[in-house]
Amino acid sequence: MSGSPVGMSRVGLPEGVDARRRMPAPVAVWAGIGVMFLAVEVWVLTRWIINGGLHLVPGHGAISPAHKAVLWVWQIFLVVAFCATAWHAARTSRRDGHLSVFAAFFIGYFTSFWLTPIFNYQDQVFLPSPHGLNVSSWARYIPGWHGPNLDQQVESVITATGFAVALSLYWVYVALFVLRRFVRSRPRWGVVRTLAATVLAAIITNTILDSHFMLFELDYWPMPTNLALFAGTPNQMPWYETLGPSIFVGLPGAFMIYRAQESNTEVHFLRGSERLSLRLLAGIGFAQLCMFLYVSWNAISAGWQL
Repeated sequence: MSGSPVGMSRVGLPEGVDARRRMPAPVAVWAGIGVMFLAVEVWVLTRWIINGGLHLVPGHGAISPAHKAVLWVWQIFLVVAFCATAWHAARTSRRDGHLSVFAAFFIGYFTSFWLTPIFNYQDQVFLPSPHGLNVSSWARYIPGWHGPNLDQQVESVITATGFAVALSLYWVYVALFVLRRFVRSRPRWGVVRTLAATVLAAIITNTILDSHFMLFELDYWPMPTNLALFAGTPNQMPWYETLGPSIFVGLPGAFMIYRAQESNTEVHFLRGSERLSLRLLAGIGFAQLCMFLYVSWNAISAGWQL
């Protein structure tokens, strides 16, 4: 005679207990990814600091007073934007009663600044302005990093490799805004067509926003490429940079938020717990993975020399 013991289900669990509960909640999985990224980050930055890397690097080369004024005005603007975003993250978390999705993105992308030297993992692909507030680079301490001209590598304290990395979360909300508009105006479109149109619109928006960095020479993409905006000039923006932020940063987060709102559930990477520690680590895991894919995309694409 076969059968399960009294009070037990066929999978060996007490009756009434769903076997799916044995699977870890999404928030726990993403928190585990966050722990791994943070462990490497602490290891890299600790070695950088211990070896004297934490020091300001003075600018080199001459720039006009007007150019210098624009650079510092932009850095001040980014500091104000960072503070305003941090305030909104705290406000939404108080409103929700736990770490909000917005706050999780903000903290996650803020902690991902250490990944930016991967841009130059093999070649000198990206450089912040040498005339801003910069420190020496921690690139040499990233496992496997073998880019050239380490003496020319600096990391911005404020702009593209510093505090401003936290503002990458706005790529998510730009893509979310576009996605909602397409869904409302084109309700008969399928998922693939809607996402493709969203990516295209987000790429155009990102290109317009990023072009200001190039025109005012706030950042540089020195890698030679023919397929670029302002190709062959110090202001060029290569093709892979127009795609990367929208595809690897904007779209994944936007799609998760949209699906959660449509089904009236929690965003996937925060689903399963309201504990601050788990949600914080999950946000870090999701954001750092997206940023890692983005900077890796740029590093690999630069080698194609289009």
